[in-house]
Amino acid sequence: MKHSAIKTLKRYLNIYKTYLRFTFINMMTYRTSFIIELIIELGYIAWLVVFYEILFANVNSIAGWSRPEVMFLISLSIIFTELMTGLFYVWNTRVIPERVRNGTMDFFLLKPIDNQFSLTAIQIYPSSFLGALVGLFMLVQTLPELNTAITLTRLFAGSIIFLCGIAIGYAIMTILSSLTITFINANFLVELPYQIFKFSEKPHSIYFGVLKFVLFLIIPIVFMASVPADVMVRNGTLWYVPMSIAITAAALFLTRKVWIILVNRYSSASS
Repeated sequence: MKHSAIKTLKRYLNIYKTYLRFTFINMMTYRTSFIIELIIELGYIAWLVVFYEILFANVNSIAGWSRPEVMFLISLSIIFTELMTGLFYVWNTRVIPERVRNGTMDFFLLKPIDNQFSLTAIQIYPSSFLGALVGLFMLVQTLPELNTAITLTRLFAGSIIFLCGIAIGYAIMTILSSLTITFINANFLVELPYQIFKFSEKPHSIYFGVLKFVLFLIIPIVFMASVPADVMVRNGTLWYVPMSIAITAAALFLTRKVWIILVNRYSSASS
């Protein structure tokens, strides 16, 4: 059983590496397109930074978060958004509705690999990874301005929560995109995750009552950037670590169940 699981994992890693190689070959072939895509990504980052710089020219803090702490959060949010865009969105979940309409989804379902993997995670968008590096650079630049030093324990705990946030983000994107298999005219569903993710780029301490409950447990987007930043630079409780792991496991389990149910209901557009 263990040997079989390792063999399967190696097979999928090799498949993923093959797709990566073709992606970078394509990127070098269409360099102008890549440069334009990169400019768009950098423009989004610049707009976000300018907005918060203007905001902090008029206020000293947001819900108790100082400017360096918020800029650390924004940098982490940029890294998260760019990774989600590059790993799962542009060439994966975003194009599922189109593949359903034109019947090309059939080819993915007939391939001898897991169809959830091939439709939601197999291709990347390279420009976004350079955007993530810009976010990482910004994050490092904010470190000297922070009032507290980040300990290895805090860095490790925050990193675990951040990775869980990526898995939760993938689950949300996959569930919403999979709904377009049944609801063909619901293309807005593939755009909805990015509207939801915007809640995570703000300090989670601004949310109260029912909204806080929803953003922590029902649609747990605070674990994508806000909670990891809180744990790393504001001494947030370490109980967020087991909480994020449990929520991630539940989200991925639910995603798999929903995906299987909806794919089984798929009716080929080419038939």
